[in-house]
Amino acid sequence: MQYKAAIFDMDGLLIDSEPLWQEAGIETLSGFGIGLTLEQYHTSTGLRTAEWVAHWFRQFAVSQDHAEEAIDTIIRKAIEKIAAEGVALPGASEIHRLRAQLESARITGLMVHALHGEGTIKIRWGGFAAPVDS
Repeated sequence: MQYKAAIFDMDGLLIDSEPLWQEAGIETLSGFGIGLTLEQYHTSTGLRTAEWVAHWFRQFAVSQDHAEEAIDTIIRKAIEKIAAEGVALPGASEIHRLRAQLESARITGLMVHALHGEGTIKIRWGGFAAPVDS
């Protein structure tokens, strides 16, 4: 069997990014006048960012007209936090070696990406994240 792609689920495999997404979400909502507690935050853990923003905007009567801005801000802030503060989990170095082996197979057209629930985030394997445009 010939493989065409290798996909790594970033959160929980390469780094624990959930606390950084939490910070980004709470900080962003505060810019819209929403003071979300950690208890409130945890009631909505697991929602995709668009669903999460829509939920809290409804709860706090914030116009959905601002949702796209909030979503973009959360994703940007989370990526910045992951790049600045993300710590590799045990085993990430082995995954990095596997990724390098797979990447060397690029001559066969193999694509290697790391994914988060918000889509593809290209990992700079010496550091952390940058968004992938395609």
